Amino acid sequence: MRINATKARTFAANILQALHVPRTDALQTARLLVRSDLRGVRTHGLKFLPVYVKRLQGAGTNPKPRIRTVSRGAWGAVLDGDACLGQVGASRAIELADKVATRRGLGFAICRNTSHVGALAPYLLNCMQGRVVIGMTNTGASIAAPGSNACVIGNNCIGFATPIRAAPPLCLDMTTSVESWGKIRDRIDRGIKLPPGIALAPDGSWATDPTVALAHTVVAPLGGGKGFGLALLIDVLVAGLSGGALSPNLNMLHEQLESPEGTCCAFLVFNLKQFPGGRSLPYRLAKWRQTIKQAKRIPGTREILLPGERSAAEEKRCLKQGFPITPSLRSQLNSLASSLNLNNRI
Repeated sequence: MRINATKARTFAANILQALHVPRTDALQTARLLVRSDLRGVRTHGLKFLPVYVKRLQGAGTNPKPRIRTVSRGAWGAVLDGDACLGQVGASRAIELADKVATRRGLGFAICRNTSHVGALAPYLLNCMQGRVVIGMTNTGASIAAPGSNACVIGNNCIGFATPIRAAPPLCLDMTTSVESWGKIRDRIDRGIKLPPGIALAPDGSWATDPTVALAHTVVAPLGGGKGFGLALLIDVLVAGLSGGALSPNLNMLHEQLESPEGTCCAFLVFNLKQFPGGRSLPYRLAKWRQTIKQAKRIPGTREILLPGERSAAEEKRCLKQGFPITPSLRSQLNSLASSLNLNNRI
């Protein structure tokens, strides 16, 4: 079954408003979740709505936060999200960074004490016209240091986006583990085993059963020490600089529903007009893209893709046809609406 994007956004916003989230914040959150679904990242779309509802009901997420400025400088600002929905806090941060970049060429903003922000790509793409945008967020500890079998740092995420002339934007959105927890949960739903190298079992061997991996909650860093080091850098930038909670001190999204997660996120925005190579960058990237596309391919490769191209094509298709939703998720969402005494269904 496929769902129209407008209908999905309205449905999600109504759910959040029923839990006292202001209409503007509810619509903003709904748009960001649905865009992930449209882009084919369905592990980070409406699938997260039920746990967001649980956190709102359990008071772990504040529906009506008082987001305040903790620190301000010529470079940007640090915000405190007051345990707000992650989409609300992250949107406020990237908007602030973009305003500073308009005036000064570069803007940086952090929002500490927010909640799960979802996929980074929707934020980056909303802001990347005439910009290079970098986004980061930390998460509860679930990555092992190389050689260990214990959670010591979060499955922290990083992404960037920038325009390319006459082509989809260059957009990377990645975790610092081999595979995200959303994809591991998706494997459980689909009955697919884990290949070795993704998650650890309690005895230190590679888990092949995703339910075992989920119970032990220890994943391997992407590229070993390289992914581990990148995860550390993200924590330093988003939590260390802001005075927020480092990933080992965060509450997990699906646990401790009565307590704020404490998530931190940050965005760095470069205004292309104020850099020597900025105005020509989309054109130079377009030429580089053609060079990459024309590179000699190995057998079995139909096309060489740049980050973001597959998702851009999927979004274009799903805006016309709607995006697919599994019967189980549709049933879960409709039951959620019913439990909140809402008449609308998806």
